[in-house]
Amino acid sequence: MHTIKIDKPDNFEQKFKEAIKESTSRAITFRGDEKSGYASGYGFEGKYLVGNRTITITILRKPMIYSMDRIKAVIQSYLNDPKKE
Repeated sequence: MHTIKIDKPDNFEQKFKEAIKESTSRAITFRGDEKSGYASGYGFEGKYLVGNRTITITILRKPMIYSMDRIKAVIQSYLNDPKKE
């Protein structure tokens, strides 16, 4: 299990809704809301908790090929622009 902390982006609630909508076309499953939940897809499983300034993501399962630094970078990019990654 690995934990990542990411600064909560501006307009997080709107970006979260866009990410959820975009995730369905990418075979990513979300259960939860903009405060906490679970996500899985592409060999990954994780849970998230959104605080006032920080998003805490706990990676429960991941393919060994991906480093935690790469996973954090992809998540940050995805939260900033869900259609990009």
